[in-house]
Amino acid sequence: MMHIALKQKRISVRVVLEIKREVVSRPGVFFCDINAAAKTAKASADLQVVRFVVVKAGAAYDFEPSLRAFYQAEVLVPD
Repeated sequence: MMHIALKQKRISVRVVLEIKREVVSRPGVFFCDINAAAKTAKASADLQVVRFVVVKAGAAYDFEPSLRAFYQAEVLVPD
């Protein structure tokens, strides 16, 4: 989404947030393997659902189509 928004000039500067390990270790935090709004998203308290090889890539297009959805993994932090 960020890549397309930059290309279409809907945004001029990208911002990527880095989250401290202490934040994602708190109770009630969930991880989604893909975009949390997707019908097929799997939310879990287990960090292992995130495919970090895909998430850390430069772009989703670095992977075959079947893996691109995993580029949008999300962390859900209460409060």
